[in-house]
Parts: sequence; C-alpha cells; structure tokens
Amino acid sequence: MQTSRISNAAALGIGAILGSAVAGLSTRAVVIPLGIFFMFLLFASPGLPYLTVVALTPMNVSFGGFFTVSRMGVLAAIAAITYQALTHSAPWPRIIRGPGGYTGLAYFAGLVLVTFAHGLPGLVDRIGPQFIYAVIFFLTLAYVHTPLDMDRVMMVIVGVAVFEVILVFLDVKYGIVPFGGWHAELLKDRAGVEVRAAGTHEHPITLAGYFQVAIPCALALAVLHGKVILKLLLVALAASFVIGWHYTFSRSSMIGMAVLVFVAMLTTTRITRILGIAGMVGALLVFSSWGFSLTALVRDLDGFPMLQKIVSQAGVSSASESMAWRFENWGMSLSIIKQNIFTGIGIDEVPRHALENLPLNAYTHRYMEVALPHNMFLQVAAESGVVMLLLFVLLWIMAFRGAFMAYRDTLYRPYGALLLIILSSQLGIYMFNPVAREIWLVLGLSLAMGNAVRERRASGSELESRAGDRAHPSVTATIPETR
Repeated sequence: MQTSRISNAAALGIGAILGSAVAGLSTRAVVIPLGIFFMFLLFASPGLPYLTVVALTPMNVSFGGFFTVSRMGVLAAIAAITYQALTHSAPWPRIIRGPGGYTGLAYFAGLVLVTFAHGLPGLVDRIGPQFIYAVIFFLTLAYVHTPLDMDRVMMVIVGVAVFEVILVFLDVKYGIVPFGGWHAELLKDRAGVEVRAAGTHEHPITLAGYFQVAIPCALALAVLHGKVILKLLLVALAASFVIGWHYTFSRSSMIGMAVLVFVAMLTTTRITRILGIAGMVGALLVFSSWGFSLTALVRDLDGFPMLQKIVSQAGVSSASESMAWRFENWGMSLSIIKQNIFTGIGIDEVPRHALENLPLNAYTHRYMEVALPHNMFLQVAAESGVVMLLLFVLLWIMAFRGAFMAYRDTLYRPYGALLLIILSSQLGIYMFNPVAREIWLVLGLSLAMGNAVRERRASGSELESRAGDRAHPSVTATIPETR
C-alpha cells in the first residue's frame, strides 16, 4: 500500500511538472521526458557527448528566451564530458591539437577580446553563437582521429539530414512547420504560397548548406560500405537530400552545388577529372559570350520560364536583383571595414551601420531592408577587423591543406576527397552568405584528418628509425622494445 501511494505521488508529481512545462513552453515540452532519458545515456557513454554536439549543429530551435536546443544540448554535452573525465570513465579531451588548434584558439580568443573592447550590451547573445562554434570545432579536433571516427560523424550527419528531409516534406506537402521561425512567418504573411523550407534552421540557405554536407557524406558511406542493401539505402537517402535541397530554393547554394559536383569529378576518377575539366572550359566559353559579366548572365537567366515559375512560388526576388543586392551589401561591408579596419564594429552590429554605408547608387534595399555582408569573410572583417579575418582565412587554408594531405594518403584518401568536396562546396555557398555552424564542423574535420595523417607518418618514421637503430650495435642496448 505504501509503495502504491509513493508511486502514485511520484506519477502525480511528474504529471504536474510536465503539465506546467507544457503550459509554459507549449507542446515542445513533450521532449522533456526524452531529454531526461537521453541525459542518462549522455553521462554513461564516452564518445556520445561529441556525437550529440555533431547532431545539434543544424538545430536552431528555441524554447523561448535564452533556452534553445543547441545551447542546452551543448552545455549538457560539456557537463557529460567533464563528469566522465572526473570519474575516470574517459580521459580529458585534448582540444588543442596541431597548428589548426592553436590558430582556432587565437581566433576565438581574439573575438572575445574585440567584443569586450567594444563594450556593447548583450555580451552573452553576441558571444553565445561563437561559443557553440568553438565547441563544435575543438571537440571535433579532440575526438576525430581515425577513419572509424569519421564514419561515425558521417552517419550522424546523414541521420540528422533524414530528420530534416521529413520536416521539408511536412512543410511542403502539408504546410506543417513544427519549429516555427522564418518560414512560419512567411507562410502567415503570404497565405501559404511560400515553398522555401528551412527545417530546424533559421533560414533556408543554412538548410541548403547542411544538405550540401549530407549529400556527399551519404554517397561516401555508400562507396565505403560493402552491403548492397546499405549502399542502395544510402543512395536513396542522398537522392532525398537533393530533393530537400531543391525545396530550400537558395540560389546562392546552386553555386555551392556546382562547385561540389566539379570538385567531386576532379577527385573521383581519371575519366571524371577529364570530364570535369572539359565542362569547366565549356562553362568559361559560354560565360565569355556574356563578356564575363556575372550581372548580365544572371539578368538573362531571369527570362527562363521555369526559373520564373520557381521564383513566383518561392516568393523571392529575381536572380539579377538578388545578385545586385549582394553587390550592394559587399560595397557596404567594404565601407565599414575601411573605417574600422583593425577592430571592426562589433558582432551583430552591421545592421545598425548598414544604411549609412550603402553605395550611392544602391536601389535593391528599397524592398529588401536587411543589410548584412552576405559573405563570410567580409562578415568577419566588418565585425572584428582584419586581424581576425587573417586568422579565419588561415584556418581555411590549413583545412584545405589537411584535407589534401588526407587525399594523398592511402588510408585516408576517401575521407580526404570527401572533405575537399565539402570544403569547396561550403566555400562556394558562403562566399554569398554569412558564416554558418556547419563550417566549423567541416573545418574541424579537415584539420583533424590532417593531424591524423601527420601522426601516422610520424609514427611510421619513428618505427623505421628504431628499426635502423637496433641494427646498429652501438645503440641496440639503449632502445626499448616496441610493443
């Protein structure tokens, strides 16, 4: 009887807590029981906290106010890693690995110092996203060492992309937007004719960028794994990701997709490399007929009936106006950079200074009021100065070098090719858009693979050196056996 009363009281208490949570947080509170169960797994399973951070990379879902899925999840993952290290369930992660780790540390530390120097209000909101970027980047350096580690990360990316595709289907087919945000507001404003899907992201462009990470990951896993059923499943998933990417209708991501296909052709086989180079030459010849004028080419593309139909359904401006808008944003950004070359104007401060720095002949901002750099490098320079820009560019150079090192290594070649493809694609899409979280995961993976190749080569050189030393009678007694 006593046990029954205790059980009933516990059930009543849990029900009251969940009921209050639903009342305060809406139906999103139904994830609380799942979250509690997952927390137990998180603290008990070494390695799971990092994979959780990978899964949270595209999650821009808010519970209201300060509480977001990514913030809560990242803090829980850090707490789990700390608990496992203190209880000796797992070692402390070595987050600063290789030259890229020190460069990343200098970059993020510099961002904090510059932000403090500006003394702007809302420090947590400004630094918060950078903190999540840093966690993704440094934990990737700490936990990715082998091809098996890469496989696990790729599987998580593909799994999350499946969830995103389901959200796109619900959005496009039934107009259901579970997490609200950007798209829900447009649906409300435009009576349900909007077709641009955003998933768990703040904007369709970042969902498009995530799909451009997931598509090559799914195809790479299909190539790497031998079971025919698994191969077919992964290819089918990659096809669904392409469809999901289409419904984001992010024109600048089309540039990233073109770069993705081109680099994939260059890194796959000799035949595809020849075809890719021939295609690039052909594209340049076509481009030359427009006098190498991107504006003129895009303006003429607006005349295609199929593109006009998509534009009307997506509720966006024509391609030429969108490109002109970006040119104006870039001019505005350069003006801000010239005036604040070393310290920038502060994170998230560009919109306050944008209109006064627009070019004199700017016209597209009469219907697009948002003025942002729309280029990840210009964004860093405008917000934080050229020193931070140099460190950011250096990280990209080192990431490409790490991916190329992996591509040249027999063991890591498939992963090096994959990372070269994804890095190039991300560079293509975010030359026209602000920095996204996925960039820090991809930069971290590329640097981690470069570190792995260096460590493997160093280990091989050490073994060869020790073998040679043993053959020399004068030092044989001083060299311990390698076990």
